[in-house]
Amino acid sequence: MLQISVALILFGVLLLLALHLFRAAQELPALRWLAAVALAAAVQALLLSLRWDYGFAAARPVQVMLTSILPALAWFAFRAFSSPRLELRLVDLLHAIPLALCAVAVAVWPSGIDAVIIVTFIGYGFLFLRLAQAGENSFDAASLEGVFDLKRAVWLMVITLFGSALIDIAVFCSFMFGSGAHAPLLIGIGNIAWLVLLGFSIFFGRGAIVETEEAEAAAVADTAEDHVVMEKVNALLSGGLAKEPGLTLSRLARRAGLPARSVSQAINRVHGRNVSQYVNDMRIAEACRLMRGTDASITQVIYESGFQTKSNFNREFLRVMGSTPRKWRSDLGPHNHHGL
Repeated sequence: MLQISVALILFGVLLLLALHLFRAAQELPALRWLAAVALAAAVQALLLSLRWDYGFAAARPVQVMLTSILPALAWFAFRAFSSPRLELRLVDLLHAIPLALCAVAVAVWPSGIDAVIIVTFIGYGFLFLRLAQAGENSFDAASLEGVFDLKRAVWLMVITLFGSALIDIAVFCSFMFGSGAHAPLLIGIGNIAWLVLLGFSIFFGRGAIVETEEAEAAAVADTAEDHVVMEKVNALLSGGLAKEPGLTLSRLARRAGLPARSVSQAINRVHGRNVSQYVNDMRIAEACRLMRGTDASITQVIYESGFQTKSNFNREFLRVMGSTPRKWRSDLGPHNHHGL
């Protein structure tokens, strides 16, 4: 009963998440990839229940094929953060290889199914690992405020894929060197864990996609020195762009007429910060000005300084000021308010 309830509850949760993302995708088209991943994961959870809880053996081939597709769907979903307009390329046809191999294995080589799935998970694990290590330059279409959760989601995908591969290897070894008595338990735990962690990755990643502007003319490569780049960037940010909801590195770079990498590298070399930290430093400075010079509530300060969530504001305020916003304000004392 526990396995049935876990699988079906997981199906319901993932289905609701998919429906939510599909509705949100009407305004933010890039969310369609994450919605597709959530829907595929929901179907996978249902197939797990049919196969293992009800003994519906016909669900296995479909489940195997879906398992081979999910990592590729997840890859496209998170790659959407790297470009305002994600377009499929000819090389992307390579992502169909795991599905083709699984189809062949299901038809003529059932014993090879596990090997195909293991190699697929390990391969995509390394792809996500490379994406996670590339830093924020890989996420220039994501909101600067959402980069923290996005990095968490990508690292969670790395753990999920490698962890699933290890469990599949353990199942293989259980049959190879023993009677396979522990295989059903390992398979159950592995499948449920894989879908739960995948769901968390989708949940963390969903907030980082923002509405993107129409693509502007590509900027000519700029060979200016870093301080010239920073003059342009600072003029834009101090002019109000820092407060813009859902600001992305891509949008900031286009407004400055510079490649995103040039902006990121200039900020890193001149200030020793990444882009999100630098922008949030400016937002925190504005928040401090508001708390020092006005009676605005902390909630008002959060939104007026450009933050969108209380959790991100508190985390960044603690990083910059070494204190919580409320304590920092109380430490000012009544005589330091309103510019006195």
